[in-house]
Amino acid sequence: MPIWGVVNQKGGVGKTTTAVNLSAGLAAKGQRVLLIDCDPQGNATSGIGIEQANIKSTLLDVFQHVIDNPDDGVLPEGRILTADENLDIIPASLDLAGAEPLLLNAVGKEMILRDALAMVKGKYDWIILDAPPSLGLLTINILGACDAVLVPMQCEFYALEG
Repeated sequence: MPIWGVVNQKGGVGKTTTAVNLSAGLAAKGQRVLLIDCDPQGNATSGIGIEQANIKSTLLDVFQHVIDNPDDGVLPEGRILTADENLDIIPASLDLAGAEPLLLNAVGKEMILRDALAMVKGKYDWIILDAPPSLGLLTINILGACDAVLVPMQCEFYALEG
């Protein structure tokens, strides 16, 4: 079961578009997919049709649960939403901007997402992580959790720099 991070510190290069379409395409082919929106902008969440008003739990709650219960081994119900047949999501909203201060003092802060994924990875054929346009602790967690990195970029100098 591969875990892929879609990462580039440059914004506007197609990370979210790639993550959403890759997830939807794999799900349409019968693969069980978990898309994790790791960007506080929440565009992957809205991109697959989840309205912000319907979100009761986000990736921030997952981080908080793993930090508070490091030996629990199970994510509480409601952390993962079903977006479509074969496609689930851990959504994001602006509250995910609070993850950086939360993670800053956590033990093993670079691997919190990896630990969270260990709780659910047996349920999915693919896990796709949509990264924010930065190299902060959210992106570091993605890099620590994934097996492969997909780096989308536009054919322009600044995208290459990212």
